[in-house]
Parts: sequence; C-alpha cells; structure tokens
Amino acid sequence: MPGYPQPVKASQRPGQPHQWRYSDVLRWVAEGSPEPHDERALRARKLAADARKAEIEVRKLEGALLERHEVERTWFEKARLIRDGLLNIPDRVSPLLASISDPHKVHQLLDSELRKALNDIADAVTVN
Repeated sequence: MPGYPQPVKASQRPGQPHQWRYSDVLRWVAEGSPEPHDERALRARKLAADARKAEIEVRKLEGALLERHEVERTWFEKARLIRDGLLNIPDRVSPLLASISDPHKVHQLLDSELRKALNDIADAVTVN
C-alpha cells in the first residue's frame, strides 16, 4: 500500500518472513501514518486481527489450510521426480533406437517409453 513502509526479505528462500527497517517505520510514524492511533481504534484493530488469527487456526485444524513452506517443499520434490523421470528416457532408449531404422518402430518405442515414464511419474507424485 502506498505510504506504508515496505518490508525487505530476511532471506531469499521462499516462505521466509519479511522484516521492516526500523528507520522506515519511524519515518512512516513521524510523517503521520494513514491509520488512526487512538486507543479505541487500535483495540478494534487488535480484536479484528485476533479474530482473523483464530479463524485461520480453526481452518488449519480443519485441514482447509496448508503451510506455504510445506506446499512449496512438496511440489519441489514432485517436480524433481518429474524432471528426473523425463531425463532418464534418453539413457534407456538410446541403445534401442540405434539399432532401429524403421520410423514407425522408432515412434512406437518412443511413445511406449514416454507413456511408461509418465505413468511411473504419476504414480510417484500422487498426492497422499
């Protein structure tokens, strides 16, 4: 949002928290932030934040929310399995293709190997 101090990443790894520069926050407060600073407004904001936090916790317990870093880690592992499975195809197929001169047989072999690799990958990356 314009006018608000902008956070900086504490780390380049995904899912890591952001941090604010103390000087940016002080300047923002000194310039008069657009948010009210009276006690009543601050209490109302805190109550709203606490209610939101409680809603998030309930959704987590119900299984409706996932931790971002867990999702990123899981999909990184799944993508690595996909990459490895596809990159292994040339090693398996090269010796077989070297002896085949019929384009139709080459096509069948490649199709068969790709389908096998993709089925193996699908089995490996199935979400439990």
